[in-house]
Amino acid sequence: MVPLFRAVFISAEFMGVTLCSAEIPSVDVTERPCYYAEAGKARGSYIRVGDAELPMTIMRSTVIKAYRKHVR
Repeated sequence: MVPLFRAVFISAEFMGVTLCSAEIPSVDVTERPCYYAEAGKARGSYIRVGDAELPMTIMRSTVIKAYRKHVR
């Protein structure tokens, strides 16, 4: 992933079952969007919508870049 980040993993036992969760830290607004390096920025960026991860559109990526530069 670009930029690199470190997930925080927590495990706990509940009713005899081991549960594991991962907390993914937020990426600074100046480094967004975070993307999968092998796919490239255009194809490796996703957006979370409810419980789904959808490919980020070029328009959404442009809006993020404009927001980063304080352009309205």
